[in-house]
Amino acid sequence: MNMLGRIAGLTVCAAAASSIADPLTGLRVLEGGDYFIVDDGMREGAPAFDSQSGDWTRVPGYLMGGDYIRTDADDKDDDDIELVATVRGPATIYVLHTDQASVPGWLLADYVDTGDNLVLDEGDDDWTYSIYRMDLMTSGETSVSFFENTTGDLDDDLMYGVVAVAAAAPCRPDIDGDGELTLFDFLAFQNLFDTRSPEADFDGDGELTLFDFLAFQNAFDAGC
Repeated sequence: MNMLGRIAGLTVCAAAASSIADPLTGLRVLEGGDYFIVDDGMREGAPAFDSQSGDWTRVPGYLMGGDYIRTDADDKDDDDIELVATVRGPATIYVLHTDQASVPGWLLADYVDTGDNLVLDEGDDDWTYSIYRMDLMTSGETSVSFFENTTGDLDDDLMYGVVAVAAAAPCRPDIDGDGELTLFDFLAFQNLFDTRSPEADFDGDGELTLFDFLAFQNAFDAGC
């Protein structure tokens, strides 16, 4: 029994890489109940649904402060839910899926099981949800459709959850990508400059000059 159907083809437009607060910027419900975005709202005790009781608990640190969609528990057996979300990227989309329902094929195909869980606290009952992720390196309007949405004979309101977390901004002067700013980054920048790589154009003027060295030095001194 599939609690979720399918999130249909993600169609996104290219965007420059940067860290963006509030990666979910818009939501249109084409078919379904009440859904809305809670900016920066994912936290311990965050209400999971719009129409029923139930709070997210034991929330992993990487979800804390993420944008999330309060879904409509009344739609748990609706087979034609259709949403259109606008996502600014890069970002990671997480789908929260109850372990009480079998995992649909599309979720296994398109998302990666993080191996982590969180809990839906309904007061009298606690339900474990597995966390699946998809990394988006682009942004734009993303079509989201749910088909054959059913929890079978489960009486409880075990709707899915969706969370979006902005990707961390890249540390530009960390040329060698080791997570630290060291002499080796200077050497890596020198190599980029010598080979006339566009990545060495730190001042963004389209040319490789002394000013790129100065711009790199300033970025290095500012740190990440």
